[in-house]
Amino acid sequence: MRGIEVESDSRGPRWLAPRDEGPLPRSQRRIRLDHMRSHSRHTVVAFLALLGIVLSSAPAAAQPIPTPPDRYGSAAAAAFEAFPSGADVAVLASGENFPDALVAAPLAAFYDAPILLTQRASLPAVTAAALVELGVADVIVMGGRDTVSFEISNALELNYQVSRVAGDDRYGTAAQAARDAFPAGAGIAVLASGENFPDALAAAPLAAFYDAPILLTGRTFIPPVTAAALADLGIADVIVLGGPAAVSLEVSNALELNYQVSRVTGTDRYGTAAQAALDAFPAGATVAALASGENFPDALATAPLAAFYDAPILLTGRSSIPPVTAAALADLGVADIIVLGGPDAVSIAVTNALELDYQVTRVAGGSGATRTVQVFFANTSLGAECSDVFPVPRTVDAAAPLRPTLEALLTGPTPAEQALGYGGWFSSATEGMLNDVSIESRVAYADFDDLRPVIPNASTSCGAAGMLSQLESTATQFDTVDDAHYSLVGSGVEFSEWLQMTPPS
Repeated sequence: MRGIEVESDSRGPRWLAPRDEGPLPRSQRRIRLDHMRSHSRHTVVAFLALLGIVLSSAPAAAQPIPTPPDRYGSAAAAAFEAFPSGADVAVLASGENFPDALVAAPLAAFYDAPILLTQRASLPAVTAAALVELGVADVIVMGGRDTVSFEISNALELNYQVSRVAGDDRYGTAAQAARDAFPAGAGIAVLASGENFPDALAAAPLAAFYDAPILLTGRTFIPPVTAAALADLGIADVIVLGGPAAVSLEVSNALELNYQVSRVTGTDRYGTAAQAALDAFPAGATVAALASGENFPDALATAPLAAFYDAPILLTGRSSIPPVTAAALADLGVADIIVLGGPDAVSIAVTNALELDYQVTRVAGGSGATRTVQVFFANTSLGAECSDVFPVPRTVDAAAPLRPTLEALLTGPTPAEQALGYGGWFSSATEGMLNDVSIESRVAYADFDDLRPVIPNASTSCGAAGMLSQLESTATQFDTVDDAHYSLVGSGVEFSEWLQMTPPS
């Protein structure tokens, strides 16, 4: 019988009981997207697009408990979506680094378990609540004490059967997870970089297709623990994910001395994910999961959700869809897209563009509730003074509305709004140039990329008045904000000097 030993304590070692039944066959899982809602919205979006009007937010998946708009909330939201009837086992991995969560995909599949995320030293409240809501009995902790502390696992043991899958480092943890998920060995292994996240993220569906573990390698060397795992598992074929910049030719050449080696790659991370999707789904796919190719946090828990929908994982930029991703969606015959993460990870502009051709659902942390806000643009047909600005509506997440509202402002008016005379300093050229946003003591702080090369004429007295009026009117509409301060790449002085203002005290 297979089991995983927990940390030894005064009670002696305990074992996590093996799961005899295994995961549900995919054929028994049903697509739970609300097609009536999605189809209706899809039709409306397409019709309004003909008029140049774009809606502001893809529908969000329903959540049984409130979730914060962060990586931990997104992981919980993905778990609820993939396990509507709950789960006996959950895999708990670090939300602060990518390797352990990504290589956990085959182990999570073995136990039919969601992947939830934690900080190293404290268990996020939403993760604790999700374990309860899902009805979890057994928790598998990924990684050693430097990744997930003993304080967390000890606290969990008060309510759960807890085990730990760990090695000396990320490569060792991946090797141990592979052994635990494949006790009888495996014919094929997927090998991805342990130094960067994108290829390992897109590896999960390919590993599922080949019933293969995911192991990690350095770019220029094969860790001894990885080499040992390949031998112990009885691997015959190794699929290398990514090009030579991710996993060098020296590594693949060395592997060819003992294994049949193939490489799945594209010109970049987006192309590699696209090729992995096409290889894993030769007959196409109805649903695709879309995650950020720029930052890992919201994407960490994607694999079980992709498995639930029998979907490939494709990658996108935050503010634009790479052509290779768009081509893969078309080639696969995808109808439904599940976007992982909030607008900070995958922007509203991306979901709006996708909704012209697909039914789109966003699975992300956040309340799930939305609210209508206003963004302010100039309109010379309504007022000719430099500081005259006029509101247009946008729909944003109700839990944390300031950031998406400012992002909507920087995106500029829609084509339909432009036809009505709305304009100002912000447009598609400034989209995505918002960095940090916070509210402290009723003052909003917003930091931007260097806007000066994009809108150099804003430094005129009239231009400065117009820009500040747009920003102030948009940022201070909220009950929690009385004033706003702005900076360029972290410098309030640079912003003030640009617009010929007195820097705030």
